[in-house]
Amino acid sequence: MRPLLAAFLSLSTSAACTADGPAVAASDGPWLTGVWGNAAGCAYHQGGSRDADDTLVVLRPDGLETYVSDCEFLSVLRGSGASVVTALCGHEGEDVLTAETFIVRDPWEPEARTKRITDGDGNLRDEVAPCD
Repeated sequence: MRPLLAAFLSLSTSAACTADGPAVAASDGPWLTGVWGNAAGCAYHQGGSRDADDTLVVLRPDGLETYVSDCEFLSVLRGSGASVVTALCGHEGEDVLTAETFIVRDPWEPEARTKRITDGDGNLRDEVAPCD
């Protein structure tokens, strides 16, 4: 077996979903601690109305919520400076589930407190910071 294929198979089998939430591969600790969001997402997390702002984004260790979607993370693969997340997403007003891939990038600067969320193609979804 080719080395790259063997490494992929090893990662994909180690990233299966568990009863406690998404499995995390190549982990040296929790992949994400606490709740992160944009301004509208943190306001919602801290007790505000979900309908107050349609830009709402909330990132939790087990999922991503926006104004029109709610995604449950199935697996998280950690790389150097970023994590690749596979999710099952429901969409408001639709009887459809979609499989989505997100990339959650760590801050460029160590003192920065934001993470960038992109789709699987690298298109920016939003930037989030800890909801203290």
